[in-house]
This record gives sequence, C-alpha cells and structure tokens, in this order.
Amino acid sequence: MLKKIIIFLYLQLQVFGFVLNDINFDRSLQGGHKDFKVFNDSKVKLKYRVTIESIGEENIGKYIQISPKVLTINPGDYAVVKLAGRAPKTLEEKEYEFMLNFKPVVIPTLSKINGEITTGKAQAGLVPRVKMSAYSGQANYKEELKLKSISFRSEEGKVYGKIKIENTSKGSVALVGNFYDANMKMMTSKFIGRVGAGTTGEREIELPNVKDGKDIKTLILRNDDLGDLVKFTL
Repeated sequence: MLKKIIIFLYLQLQVFGFVLNDINFDRSLQGGHKDFKVFNDSKVKLKYRVTIESIGEENIGKYIQISPKVLTINPGDYAVVKLAGRAPKTLEEKEYEFMLNFKPVVIPTLSKINGEITTGKAQAGLVPRVKMSAYSGQANYKEELKLKSISFRSEEGKVYGKIKIENTSKGSVALVGNFYDANMKMMTSKFIGRVGAGTTGEREIELPNVKDGKDIKTLILRNDDLGDLVKFTL
C-alpha cells in the first residue's frame, strides 16, 4: 500500500565554499545519467576526490560510474561531475540509496616569506556528503504519475493550489507544475517538490499571476532534466 508523505523542498548543498547545484540523482541504474555542477565560492583553489558509499546490503556503488573522479576548482569557478548507471538488468527492480562523497584533497602551495619561497598546504576540513537515490528498471512517468486531487483557494489576493500526486514508479522524481488556461496559454510555472518512489505526496503552493483557480484547465508535470512527463486536463 502506498504511504502518504509530504513532498520535500528541492535544495542545493552549500558547505564552506563548496556548493552543489542539485542534491538528487533519481535516475535508472540501467543507463540513467546526470551532470552536477560543483561551485567554489571561496578564495582558494579546492580539490575533491568523488566517491560513492552504498547504503544497505547491495553495493550499488559498483554500478555507478563517476567522471571525473577528482575535481580541481579555482576560486569563483565550477566543475562538472557526471554520474551514470551501469547496472545489469538482473538487478532487483527497486529504489536504492547511496552517499555521494566529496573528500577534500590537500593542495601543495608556494608562497614567499622574506624573499624565500616556502611550501605549504591548502584545504582540509569537512567532507561534503549527499544522500541520493537511484533505481533499477525503467520509469514510465506518463503511466506511473497520477493526479489524485487538486483544489484552489484565494486569500488576500493570492491563489493557492493544493495538489496530491501519486508516484507508483520505482524511482523518486522532482516535479515542476506548468498551469494553463482553456487556450493552453501558460498562466504560471511553479516547483511542486520531490515525490518519493511508491508514495503519494501532497503540497500547497502559491500560484503567481493566477487570479482565479477556476481559470486553470490543464496541468503539465515536468522535470527540469527530463522535460514534460504527463498532462492532466482539469
């Protein structure tokens, strides 16, 4: 039986100069892939070794390819790390969790003191770690995402939509809602949240630029990376 959860907010990770633009993988272990941007907003060069730590009995780390495995990022710049699923089709079809780790690598430095060149070391400290999910099998969101209910209310000149979405797929997915009028003119686009695999998520969101919820006739759920997933006529 599907359990009800509250849809979580979609966040980036920021830790002492380290900024990761996305904290979700949510891709198939059979061919799914995703790029992540790692920003350096500090004033020194940063270097990280990227590893995967499996959670649970199944060692799925061996099924996820990391490229590159070492990142060197200059101040104010960013690097891209790509994760790609390489699991066999025989892997049990379900969702798996893992930790994506960015272990700091000490960088030798050169400086001058009283005219003499000296050596030193830059960077140490915390290891940014992000809990992520991947799944075995293939998701068909057009069939596996279902709109259980939607309602609208107005308060102090603002319109809010309360949306309940069921995800019967093997994988979690972050959703954006595009709302259209009777002429399929987009009225507003709003991030809804991430719905876990095999769960039902419910969230109320403000709908900017909408004067009356009755004017909304179509909802398209999309993912920023995957594009449009499913269309509902209201």
